[in-house]
Amino acid sequence: MRIAVYAFDGVTMFHLAVPRMVFDEVARQGLGDWTTVLFSDRPGAIRTAEGYQLADVEGPDAAAAADVVVVPSWFDDGRVPSDALRTVLQEAHWQDVTVLGLCLGAIPVADAGLLAGRQAVTHWQAFSTLSDRHPDILLDRSVLYIDHGDVPMTR
Repeated sequence: MRIAVYAFDGVTMFHLAVPRMVFDEVARQGLGDWTTVLFSDRPGAIRTAEGYQLADVEGPDAAAAADVVVVPSWFDDGRVPSDALRTVLQEAHWQDVTVLGLCLGAIPVADAGLLAGRQAVTHWQAFSTLSDRHPDILLDRSVLYIDHGDVPMTR
């Protein structure tokens, strides 16, 4: 299984580490051949919030071969995602790839149109941003995660 995790300038190491720790544990335990890669809008390197530079970040094409695409966080200002990221998420969804939005990662997943008419959850700081931008999404403050099967989310 191939897991593609979206990385961007300013993402925290924590948000990149959690999906890698969870998914890479399968391989560490010898339970399966799972590979986790980082991808971004452009290949090369990103700089984390802590100032680390991570090289060998693949471009959007890395997500095309993935079985799971993870958006582990998002920019604090809630900006609209790039056309490239929206396309990656939409194409992954159309190909029955699981798209996973963690915390603020629900914002670009919603902006890609994958949560329209669905129940969703996000980090408490983003509830108003998400509800203002997408009034068609039913936000639930009472849960920690929602699994639609094809688009799971956590806060």
